[in-house]
Formats: sequence, C-alpha cells, structure tokens
Amino acid sequence: MKKLFLLSEVAGLLRKKPWHVVYAITSGVVPEPKLRIGNKRIFVPEDIGRLAAHFGIAFDQDEHGEAKGKEAPCQSS
Repeated sequence: MKKLFLLSEVAGLLRKKPWHVVYAITSGVVPEPKLRIGNKRIFVPEDIGRLAAHFGIAFDQDEHGEAKGKEAPCQSS
C-alpha cells in the first residue's frame, strides 16, 4: 500500500517550514502533486523525492515504506 502524506508531514520530513514547500510548488519550480482530497495536497513518496531534490536533501524510504529525510552535509570552504 502506498503511503500518503499531508503538507505538514512533508515539511516535517524535509525539516522545512510548510510555506517553503508551498512556495516551491506555487512558483512552478516543483510540480504540484497529482492527488488532492478535499482541496488539500496529498503527497506520495515520488512527490517528496522531487521536493527533496529541489531543497538539496537526501530522501529515501526504509524497509517498512516509511519515508525519512536527511539533509546533505555542509560543504566547508
């Protein structure tokens, strides 16, 4: 069964504020999730992967289908 996520859950996984995710979507940088229920965005892991790539965050799923996000390490100059 495919796991579904709301905006607040996605923001928590990516360690971003919800409005950062909304801005990335509404500005057209990242496509809207295809699924909506009750006029709410419903994200699937593929949508979260696109957002994670936009924010430069490593994203994957564990063996139970649970999503987990981890920020990429900082590059020191």
